[in-house]
Amino acid sequence: MVNEILINLNKDQDIIKARELGRELAKQAGFSEMEQMRTVTAISELAHSMHEYTVEAVFSVKMMKEKGKRGLKIKIKEQGTVDSEPKLDSTSLVNSENNGIFNVKQLVDEFIIQVDHDRRTSIEFIKWG
Repeated sequence: MVNEILINLNKDQDIIKARELGRELAKQAGFSEMEQMRTVTAISELAHSMHEYTVEAVFSVKMMKEKGKRGLKIKIKEQGTVDSEPKLDSTSLVNSENNGIFNVKQLVDEFIIQVDHDRRTSIEFIKWG
Protein backbone atom coordinates (compact mmCIF):
# COMPACT_ATOMS: atom_id res chain seq x y z
CA MET A 1 0.00 0.00 0.00
CA VAL A 2 1.21 3.50 -0.83
CA ASN A 3 1.81 5.91 2.04
CA GLU A 4 0.10 9.26 1.99
CA ILE A 5 1.45 11.53 -0.77
CA LEU A 6 1.27 15.34 -0.46
CA ILE A 7 1.25 18.04 -3.15
CA ASN A 8 1.16 21.77 -2.39
CA LEU A 9 -1.49 23.43 -4.56
CA ASN A 10 0.13 26.76 -5.37
CA LYS A 11 -0.33 26.93 -9.14
CA ASP A 12 -2.34 25.36 -11.95
CA GLN A 13 0.46 22.88 -12.71
CA ASP A 14 0.03 21.46 -9.20
CA ILE A 15 -3.60 20.62 -9.98
CA ILE A 16 -2.43 18.68 -13.04
CA LYS A 17 0.05 16.77 -10.83
CA ALA A 18 -2.75 15.92 -8.37
CA ARG A 19 -4.98 14.66 -11.21
CA GLU A 20 -2.20 12.51 -12.67
CA LEU A 21 -1.33 11.05 -9.29
CA GLY A 22 -4.98 10.29 -8.58
CA ARG A 23 -5.37 8.54 -11.94
CA GLU A 24 -2.25 6.43 -11.39
CA LEU A 25 -3.27 5.37 -7.88
CA ALA A 26 -6.85 4.62 -8.97
CA LYS A 27 -5.43 2.41 -11.70
CA GLN A 28 -3.11 0.66 -9.21
CA ALA A 29 -6.09 0.13 -6.88
CA GLY A 30 -7.89 -1.70 -9.70
CA PHE A 31 -10.57 0.91 -10.41
CA SER A 32 -12.49 0.45 -13.67
CA GLU A 33 -11.94 3.05 -16.41
CA MET A 34 -15.23 4.72 -15.39
CA GLU A 35 -14.26 4.85 -11.70
CA GLN A 36 -10.82 6.23 -12.63
CA MET A 37 -12.54 8.98 -14.63
CA ARG A 38 -14.90 9.82 -11.76
CA THR A 39 -12.00 9.93 -9.32
CA VAL A 40 -9.91 12.22 -11.54
CA THR A 41 -12.91 14.48 -12.18
CA ALA A 42 -13.59 14.75 -8.44
CA ILE A 43 -9.92 15.56 -7.75
CA SER A 44 -9.90 18.20 -10.48
CA GLU A 45 -13.13 19.86 -9.34
CA LEU A 46 -12.05 19.92 -5.71
CA ALA A 47 -8.51 21.12 -6.42
CA HIS A 48 -9.75 23.91 -8.73
CA SER A 49 -12.30 25.07 -6.14
CA MET A 50 -9.79 25.10 -3.31
CA HIS A 51 -7.19 26.81 -5.50
CA GLU A 52 -9.76 29.47 -6.43
CA TYR A 53 -11.05 30.16 -2.91
CA THR A 54 -7.93 29.77 -0.77
CA VAL A 55 -4.47 31.31 -0.65
CA GLU A 56 -2.65 28.04 -0.05
CA ALA A 57 -3.79 24.41 0.12
CA VAL A 58 -2.29 20.94 0.40
CA PHE A 59 -3.59 17.92 -1.53
CA SER A 60 -3.09 14.46 -0.06
CA VAL A 61 -3.95 11.04 -1.40
CA LYS A 62 -3.68 7.66 0.25
CA MET A 63 -4.59 4.18 -0.94
CA MET A 64 -6.88 2.27 1.42
CA LYS A 65 -8.04 -1.28 1.87
CA GLU A 66 -11.06 -2.11 3.99
CA LYS A 67 -13.20 -5.25 4.10
CA GLY A 68 -11.62 -6.52 0.89
CA LYS A 69 -12.28 -3.26 -0.99
CA ARG A 70 -9.62 -0.92 -2.31
CA GLY A 71 -10.08 2.81 -2.40
CA LEU A 72 -8.50 6.22 -2.35
CA LYS A 73 -8.76 8.79 0.42
CA ILE A 74 -8.33 12.30 -0.96
CA LYS A 75 -8.02 15.39 1.21
CA ILE A 76 -7.41 19.03 0.40
CA LYS A 77 -6.76 21.31 3.33
CA GLU A 78 -6.41 25.06 3.40
CA GLN A 79 -3.04 26.07 4.85
CA GLY A 80 -1.51 29.22 6.27
CA THR A 81 -3.02 32.02 8.30
CA VAL A 82 -6.66 32.85 7.76
CA ASP A 83 -7.48 36.44 8.77
CA SER A 84 -11.16 36.44 7.83
CA GLU A 85 -14.17 34.18 7.85
CA PRO A 86 -13.79 31.01 5.79
CA LYS A 87 -14.28 31.71 2.09
CA LEU A 88 -15.62 28.20 1.76
CA ASP A 89 -18.92 28.01 3.63
CA SER A 90 -19.68 24.31 4.08
CA THR A 91 -23.47 24.67 3.83
CA SER A 92 -23.51 26.70 0.63
CA LEU A 93 -20.74 24.64 -0.95
CA VAL A 94 -22.43 21.32 -0.46
CA ASN A 95 -25.87 22.55 -1.52
CA SER A 96 -25.03 24.87 -4.42
CA GLU A 97 -25.19 23.18 -7.81
CA ASN A 98 -23.11 26.01 -9.30
CA ASN A 99 -19.78 24.92 -7.89
CA GLY A 100 -17.34 22.07 -8.36
CA ILE A 101 -17.56 20.89 -4.77
CA PHE A 102 -21.26 20.06 -5.12
CA ASN A 103 -20.34 17.99 -8.17
CA VAL A 104 -17.61 16.15 -6.24
CA LYS A 105 -20.18 15.01 -3.70
CA GLN A 106 -22.12 13.34 -6.53
CA LEU A 107 -19.04 11.44 -7.79
CA VAL A 108 -17.66 9.93 -4.58
CA ASP A 109 -18.71 7.40 -1.95
CA GLU A 110 -17.91 9.36 1.21
CA PHE A 111 -17.62 13.15 1.58
CA ILE A 112 -16.64 15.32 4.55
CA ILE A 113 -16.15 19.09 4.74
CA GLN A 114 -14.84 20.73 7.92
CA VAL A 115 -13.67 24.10 9.16
CA ASP A 116 -11.16 23.87 12.01
CA HIS A 117 -10.75 26.19 15.01
CA ASP A 118 -8.34 28.35 12.96
CA ARG A 119 -11.06 28.75 10.27
CA ARG A 120 -9.18 26.65 7.71
CA THR A 121 -11.35 24.49 5.50
CA SER A 122 -10.58 20.87 4.67
CA ILE A 123 -12.50 18.65 2.31
CA GLU A 124 -12.03 14.92 2.23
CA PHE A 125 -13.55 12.20 0.12
CA ILE A 126 -13.22 8.46 -0.28
CA LYS A 127 -13.76 6.66 -3.56
CA TRP A 128 -14.00 2.88 -3.57
CA GLY A 129 -13.08 0.90 -6.69
